[in-house]
Amino acid sequence: MSTARKTKAQTAEPSLRERVKVARASATRLSRRRSQAAAGPDPILAAIERHRTAAQAFHESADKADRTWEVQGGTDPAAEAAWQAADLAQIEAWNALFDTQPTTAAGLVALLRHVGEHAESMLDTGGSYTAASIFDTMAGHVAALGGQLYGSRHCQASVIAARLGTSAAEWFEADDEGQAGEIRRIAVEERITTLSEAISYARAGAPAGMMGQLVVAFSAVDTVLNGRADLREPAASRAERCLLSIAAALCALSGIDREGHGASYMMSGRIDWMAFLSPEAA
Repeated sequence: MSTARKTKAQTAEPSLRERVKVARASATRLSRRRSQAAAGPDPILAAIERHRTAAQAFHESADKADRTWEVQGGTDPAAEAAWQAADLAQIEAWNALFDTQPTTAAGLVALLRHVGEHAESMLDTGGSYTAASIFDTMAGHVAALGGQLYGSRHCQASVIAARLGTSAAEWFEADDEGQAGEIRRIAVEERITTLSEAISYARAGAPAGMMGQLVVAFSAVDTVLNGRADLREPAASRAERCLLSIAAALCALSGIDREGHGASYMMSGRIDWMAFLSPEAA
């Protein structure tokens, strides 16, 4: 019996039908794994539950230490040690909240609500996250989940924002050309003005659109403060429209009731026709 290995010519090649079958099976397995991963529980939910449990344990240990103090008229070492351990555990669980990336929009909303519930008591406990760093972390979560939060389609405000960014770059290029670029610079300025007015009437359905409207609102406020008298009133209206659109998108993202959180004081629902979420963000 020959022990020689078969050469490539001697090895039976799989047919096209067989290769297609193998490829489809491989693709199906990959798709199934991805679906299972996507369908898995959002890790932020477990992190929230860990902190909720740790916070409850801390409050119970603190109550026990207080009762021991009242009965004995002094500190009980065991009760104080339990209280300190529980305090450390809740701080670690709090920090872990912001080290965990939500994988779903629902998870992010749950995190926002949980942080709102506990921030006042936790920010003074010595955790490594300050209020500023918490907001920065949340912004990163929003950016990472942009597709889930607002869908894959670009909202109108995002499209206009992209054109504004391109136009701004063109303006700076023309400005560097000095006198030779004056005509082009004037034309670009007119385009930027038109786009700025247009985006103020759009409704943000994605983070890029919100950023574009925020830039336009910032520029409009500067015009109100430092611009010509005839430009101030239109600029104020433009800034207001942009901010109302951003507020609507933020309320939709976080689940905040705008009327129940002081928004009606300056943004009455009776005049705020921009406060309704755009179809792209639904």
